[in-house]
Amino acid sequence: MMKVCTLWRKTEQFLARKCALLVAEICALYLTVYNGLIFYDYNKKSLVETTQVNCFFRRICEKAGVTYHGQHALRHTFATRCIESGIQPVVLKTWMGHTNIHITLDVYADVFDKMNDKSVAQFDTYLDSI
Repeated sequence: MMKVCTLWRKTEQFLARKCALLVAEICALYLTVYNGLIFYDYNKKSLVETTQVNCFFRRICEKAGVTYHGQHALRHTFATRCIESGIQPVVLKTWMGHTNIHITLDVYADVFDKMNDKSVAQFDTYLDSI
């Protein structure tokens, strides 16, 4: 019986090491694929999936009485507010993880157009003052 227990313990330790290596490989894959952005649920001891985040965000919107547009809308809202506050497009490009400034300028063209109208009015007021 003692040999069976020892064998079982060694098998258990072997499997634990294999599982740890597998988890490490999965985390490395997630870090590579998702650019280092992963969320871990310490209670469940697993990675938080996008569907979990989406469901949670949907429930929050429903409780707050806000129309749900998906969590990606938060990203667009953030970028829009940055542009409106005067953050330079090249800085926003880096913050948003865009590979090219044209992506930032194209995606948020309508926001930049609104800023253009304000800038024209501002310039017009300046010209009137001289």
